[in-house]
Amino acid sequence: MNFTKDTILNMEARVGSFGTNLEQIKGATDLITSIAAKTKLLALNAAIEAARAGDAGRGFGVVAAEIRQLSDESQNSVKSIEAVVQDLFLEMKATAEVAEESVEQFESSNDIVIKTENSFIKIVESINRINDMIGEISRKSELQALNTDRISAYMNDINAISKKSYDQSQTLYEGSVSQTKGLVNVSEELDELLKSIEDSHVAVKKFKI
Repeated sequence: MNFTKDTILNMEARVGSFGTNLEQIKGATDLITSIAAKTKLLALNAAIEAARAGDAGRGFGVVAAEIRQLSDESQNSVKSIEAVVQDLFLEMKATAEVAEESVEQFESSNDIVIKTENSFIKIVESINRINDMIGEISRKSELQALNTDRISAYMNDINAISKKSYDQSQTLYEGSVSQTKGLVNVSEELDELLKSIEDSHVAVKKFKI
């Protein structure tokens, strides 16, 4: 861990040094651009003076033209160099950011490992609790099934008792109807008997007179 961290820190330092070198290169290209621009301007002025001098300044005009051409080429070369330097700056910046992030990640890696371990422990504990809940649900489901069977048996018993009570009630009803009919018959017979007694009593009275 320390070896890797030191390596990244060393790389970060080298990137910083490389950035300093790029700054120096950029300074040199800026100087070259400035010199080339001034040289081109001087060559242009020299060409104008050579043209005014006529045939006497013709040779000098040719030299001034060559200098102006070299100045243009120098400026073009500097532009190419500046483009490369700019790309290097961007790459260097990206590399420096990656190196910095890597250092931060390595510095916090121990905390990450501990947090990850704690997270896994919590996950295992949650799974164990879920298993316990599932077991409890299974036990309660079995108990509920037993209770349902018992309730079904009780309902069957109640149904049988109700049927028996209905049958007994029906029998009692039929018996009470029969007894009622018997009492009606007895009452009718008593009425007839009383009527006979009254008739006899009347007959006796007539006989006495």
